[in-house]
Amino acid sequence: MRPVFILTKYSRRKNFIWKLDKLRSILYRRLSTSAKYSHENSHVIHGQKDDKSQLPSSTIGYYGAAFANYIQEPLKSNLTQRFFKEFTSYYTYLNSVVTTNKPSAKPVVISLEKNKPQAEAIPHQELNPISLKDTNTQKTMIIPKKVIPSVQVETSIQEKTIQICESLEKATSFLVKSTLITDLFKLLYQHPEDVRDVIFRKQKATIYALLNLRDKAYAKNDKLLYGNINQCLAIIGYVDQGSIKHRGINILSLDGGGAKGFVTIEVLKNIEKLCGKPIHETFDYICGTSTGAVLAALVGIYKLSLDEIERQYKFFIKEIFSTNRATGIGNLVMTYAYYDTKVWENMLKEAVGDTLVINSAKDKDACKIALVSNVTTPNHMKVFLFRNYNVAPWYQSHYDGTTRHRVWEALRASSAAPGYYEDFKIDGYVFHDGGLLANNPTPIALHEVKHLWPSASNNCIISIGNGRYKPDGYMSTKADSISLRQKINRIVGGISCTETVHNMLLDLLPTRLYFRFNPYLTEEFHLDENRPIKWKLMQYETNMYMRRNKYKFEMAAKRLLTPKTPTQQISEFLKERYLSQI
Repeated sequence: MRPVFILTKYSRRKNFIWKLDKLRSILYRRLSTSAKYSHENSHVIHGQKDDKSQLPSSTIGYYGAAFANYIQEPLKSNLTQRFFKEFTSYYTYLNSVVTTNKPSAKPVVISLEKNKPQAEAIPHQELNPISLKDTNTQKTMIIPKKVIPSVQVETSIQEKTIQICESLEKATSFLVKSTLITDLFKLLYQHPEDVRDVIFRKQKATIYALLNLRDKAYAKNDKLLYGNINQCLAIIGYVDQGSIKHRGINILSLDGGGAKGFVTIEVLKNIEKLCGKPIHETFDYICGTSTGAVLAALVGIYKLSLDEIERQYKFFIKEIFSTNRATGIGNLVMTYAYYDTKVWENMLKEAVGDTLVINSAKDKDACKIALVSNVTTPNHMKVFLFRNYNVAPWYQSHYDGTTRHRVWEALRASSAAPGYYEDFKIDGYVFHDGGLLANNPTPIALHEVKHLWPSASNNCIISIGNGRYKPDGYMSTKADSISLRQKINRIVGGISCTETVHNMLLDLLPTRLYFRFNPYLTEEFHLDENRPIKWKLMQYETNMYMRRNKYKFEMAAKRLLTPKTPTQQISEFLKERYLSQI
C-alpha cells in the first residue's frame, strides 16, 4: 500500500478531512497486524480499553501510534502545511511496515519529538506505581513499579541498505525520494564499505535511480538534493567522466616542504595565467603532502584564488612558527614537539571550519582530492589518504583511505611532522606527516587515477616541488665527521627526498606528458622559515627559474588544454566496452 498525496487535488475542508480519516483507517488495519513486531518503547497500559481513537504503542509501535494520532487531530491553523512538511519523514518507516509488516530496528526517519535526537526521542520506558480500586472490595490496590526494557531488534546494514534502495526505486514522490537520499547518505557516511558492497552486488539499479534523480534535481535547481546525490555517488565509487571525455586526465601533484610552499604558489600562478582558467577547473585530480596538502585543499576544495591563498599562507607561517627558543626546547622535552600544536589546530579549525572532505564532491565536475598522511602502528608505517572519492569495489587500491573526516583533521594529520608538531590521534590511530613516506606523491596520484578512470588515458601530469638546494662543489668538500644536527638534517632530507622519485618517473613516463617543476634555490631554507625577507627571496628565485624555463611552462600549459585525438577516443571506447564485459 502506498499512501497518495491529495493536498493539491482536494482543497476543500470536507474532502481533506475525509481523506485523512480514510488514510488513518487503512493505516490502523495494516499496522495493527504488526503488533508482534513492535519495538523500542513498547509498554503495557493497565486498566485502559483498546480504542481505535487512541491507538496503544504496543499495537503499532511508537511511530505508528504517533502518526495515527496525529492525522486524526481536528483541523487547526496551518494543519495542511504541517501534514505536507512532516509526511515525508514518516513515509519511509510506514512504507516498510505496511509492505513487510516488519519495521526495522532503527528506522531511518526524523525523530518525532521536536529538537531531540532520535536516541532520546525513543526513551527506555518505566511505569511508575499506579493506584487502582478493586470493584468488589472498594479497596485501593498498589500496582508495583514495573520496568519494561526496550526491545533491541538488530537489523543488519545489508537489510537497511536494501530497504532504502528498494524504496528509492519504487518511490514516485519527489519529496519522498529526497528523504530517502538523505537516509542513504547518512548510512553511506557511517558504513561506506558495507553499503557500497550491497549496492554493487544486489542493488545496481539504485545507481541508475540516483543518476536520473540527479538530473531532475539539477533541472529544478534543488542544490541540496543535487549535492547529496553527488556525495552518495562519490562514496559508492561511481565516477563521472566529466571533462576527460574531451581530453585525457590532468593530474597535479604537490610536494611537502613547510614554509617553502611559497615556491609552489608562484608556480601555480604561472600555470593558471598560461591556461587562462582556475587550477581547480584545469585539473581532474589533485594530490598533496603536508604543505602541499594544505594548498591542495585551499585550491581544490575551497576554490580560493591564489592571491588569497598566499595571504592566508603568510598568516599561517607567521603564527605557527613564532615560538621563541626557550619555549620551543621546553615543548620539545615535554611533548616531543618544538611548536605549540594547539595553535596550529585552532588556526585550521578557524580557517576551514567543520567541512567534511566528502562535501567537496557536491559538484559532479569537482576535481578529485587526496591529502596524503602516514598512519603508524607499533609494527609498521604506511601511507593513508584522506579523499573525496572512493574507487569501485572491484578495484583494490594499494593505499588505505577514508571519506569520513573533516578537512582540518586531514590537514592536521598530513602536517604532523615529528619534532615540529605532536602526533595526531583520531579513531584510535596515530598519524604522522605524509612527507615521511611520500613527500613527492606523484606515484600515489598515478595509482589512484588508474582505478578511478581505468579506460581513460593520462593527458598531462604536473609535479611541483618546493625548491632544492645544491651548493657548488658539494662533492669536492670532504669532512672527517659531522655534527649530530647535520646528521639529523641529512637523514630527514634523505627520507623526504623528492628527486629520486622524479628520476624514476622520468624514465617511465613519456616526456610529452610528464612535467616536473622544482626550482633551484641559492640557499637552504628551513621548513619553519618565518622571516618575510626570506619568503620574498624564495619567490624571486622561483620567478627567475620560470623565466629560464618559459618554453617548458608553455609546453605544459598547451598540453593541459590539448583535446583527445580520434585514435585516443577509439582506443578508450574499445577499452571501456571490454572492461564493461568483465
